[in-house]
Amino acid sequence: MKRVTKIERISEIVEIILLGLALPTVYVSERQNGSLLVLEADDRLRCLIEFLKGYYPVRRLEFYPELDERGIEQLEQEFPRMTSWLYDYRFSFQIIEYTTPRYMHMQMGNYIERWNFTREQGIRNELYGEDLEGRLAKLEQMLWGFSEFLSKVSLNRQYMVLRILMCRFVRMGEIQEGWGEILNLQQLLDRTAILVLQKNSQWISETAEAFGEVTRELLSWERRVHYGLERDKGKERQAKVLSYYIM
Repeated sequence: MKRVTKIERISEIVEIILLGLALPTVYVSERQNGSLLVLEADDRLRCLIEFLKGYYPVRRLEFYPELDERGIEQLEQEFPRMTSWLYDYRFSFQIIEYTTPRYMHMQMGNYIERWNFTREQGIRNELYGEDLEGRLAKLEQMLWGFSEFLSKVSLNRQYMVLRILMCRFVRMGEIQEGWGEILNLQQLLDRTAILVLQKNSQWISETAEAFGEVTRELLSWERRVHYGLERDKGKERQAKVLSYYIM
């Protein structure tokens, strides 16, 4: 988030608190080590903490223009009563217990926050661990080396790799629905992540090479026939096309 955007966000939060209004409930995922992972797309809590640490001022408050360009230290000196309201404010937290299946953490977060792919994959890497992130990173780096049509953001590419592998695992029968079972997207991605974690290093290397080979061929073919794979950047159709050829 840019500095200007952060100051705008902080100023909104501070004004809401000073007006005595309630901020929305903060949803957090409980992890097995006892730490809590904040599931916020707009980073309200983080912005407020950074303001209280003195990193940013408030600016252009509609109802409190006298606070303009003041940081927390200046507020403490000039407006101690208002400052105490900020320090005494209590957030409401809703904790998703660690015993809840991981895909449900992802599903609930998406219901509440409507994450973009970057945020979703970042949260997934936190919940599933460094091993999954490392495997996906190795695969997406091979794709990135040859694929102009992929995002410049590493987490977006990791998400795309997971979607490609999901389609591939379904096509190959490694992911199957049980009797009367209908898997949603987060459940499919959950099973994909588990399968990736079960694969050995040789599979990762071979799949990475396949990714590179297929994308090179597709790009060469695209230049000749104007297929337009780039137009489907990050979309379901692109993931399905790549999964079909990466076998």
